[in-house]
Amino acid sequence: MAAAKIGIGDDEAVIAALALYDRAGNLLYLSPDRVVPKRHVIGGPGSEFSYYTTEKNVDFRLELPVLQPEMQLTVRLLFAIKELGLTEAQYGYIMGVSALISVGFVLATGYVLDRVSPLLIFMGSGVLVIFLNFFGHFMVHDYNAFFVIGILMAAVYAIQNVSTGICLIQLFPAEKYGQFCSANASLNCIFMMFASYFGGVAIDRFGYRFIFVWDLLFNILATGVLLRVYRLWRKLGGAAGNYVPPVS
Repeated sequence: MAAAKIGIGDDEAVIAALALYDRAGNLLYLSPDRVVPKRHVIGGPGSEFSYYTTEKNVDFRLELPVLQPEMQLTVRLLFAIKELGLTEAQYGYIMGVSALISVGFVLATGYVLDRVSPLLIFMGSGVLVIFLNFFGHFMVHDYNAFFVIGILMAAVYAIQNVSTGICLIQLFPAEKYGQFCSANASLNCIFMMFASYFGGVAIDRFGYRFIFVWDLLFNILATGVLLRVYRLWRKLGGAAGNYVPPVS
């Protein structure tokens, strides 16, 4: 049975550490002070996830026979609860409705992907995320606005998730597809380590609402890069159906 423990002093550190844990498989010890906490348990014997909370400290202990459950704690949750005053139940309801609606978008996206370039769909969804983040930063101040932005964000990211795999198939060489996917995943892990840390620093400096600006800036950068990729893909015969990946 594998066991890991983490002590964290700040909410932003929770996000950074869990992102690193999920991406790279490591836990960071971030808090020097220890307080006897209240214990909460999720799961059962052999797949137990327990966490401890106090006003100043959060400890995580994960015990699993083989696999670790996917755990994601985001700034959006902290923004909703701490800045908007939502309850955990309200946040959970919004996320549940968003997931349910996303199913429809996932099914529709699969149909559209067979008829429209996945690169265009992915790039278009990136533009939508930019506008949604702009709207979220200036307009989300209550439950109703957060409800709307939460559903729209979930729908757009669902479209991106479906499109991603098809985009990689179109761009990467078939004979080295596994190697390129591995390289892509490795770079994502490295990027997430730095992005998680600096994201926490930015949230400390500017507050939880800054998550909209953070996401907006990275989506602008990513959409610009993807536009260049799309142009190169067309130049190399992608639109005509005879694309050959530029691999030596």
